[in-house]
Amino acid sequence: MKLAIYITGSTYTDISNRYGDFEDWFALHVSRYGFETIPVDVRRGECADLEDVDGIMITGSSASVCTDPEPWIHTAIEHLQEILTFDFPVLGVCFGHQILAAAAGCTVERHPERRELGTVQLSQTPAGQTHPLFQDIPMQFAVQETHEDIVSAVPNTSNISILAGNDYNSFQALAYTDHIFSVQFHPEITADIIQAYIAIYGKELRRSGELSPADYEEIEQSVEETNTGELVFRNFCRIVRNKAGSEYS
Repeated sequence: MKLAIYITGSTYTDISNRYGDFEDWFALHVSRYGFETIPVDVRRGECADLEDVDGIMITGSSASVCTDPEPWIHTAIEHLQEILTFDFPVLGVCFGHQILAAAAGCTVERHPERRELGTVQLSQTPAGQTHPLFQDIPMQFAVQETHEDIVSAVPNTSNISILAGNDYNSFQALAYTDHIFSVQFHPEITADIIQAYIAIYGKELRRSGELSPADYEEIEQSVEETNTGELVFRNFCRIVRNKAGSEYS
């Protein structure tokens, strides 16, 4: 079985030299469950042939849906709006969460406070507690986060389910259909990688005055390894496989 990785950005050179890039992190996780991956660079206007893949994963990015979006973002939103009508399996992550939410009519904006960074705690909603994407994940769980933009509102008229959130943002995981989901957190990122991001963004935030030395130390000390990401990928792969099986049975 195959999953397309929609590449929407790249990591810092220092990080990629040590750990690989976004698409490598996604591919590593899903390969454990028997899935091949096909890289698709949507920044170049590419999109997957849905006849050739069983699902799509959308990476993070330094680009913004809400702050001077680049032309390729509008093209990708139109493509995702079409996919939403098909209920074709999709998992959007961070920027992927935001662009998929925008395609579904949600509001995306810059958070009024500073970047959410480090290992943070989320809580499942009642919908999340029974959702297959969160199978075997406890009601309160730890994830890796680094982002400034957020999904800030979901249309009241939609069938979108809110699966998880925290005090920073209530819309940290969404289900749009039976097979299309997005998460604000980074299931693909390890503790080592988030430490590397903290070193980069922490310096910027301290220089700007948005982060005190005590806040920076608290973020550094928050970091822990978590199996949440692995379970999210496992569960998404199960959902994709089950959908494919039902179509061919």
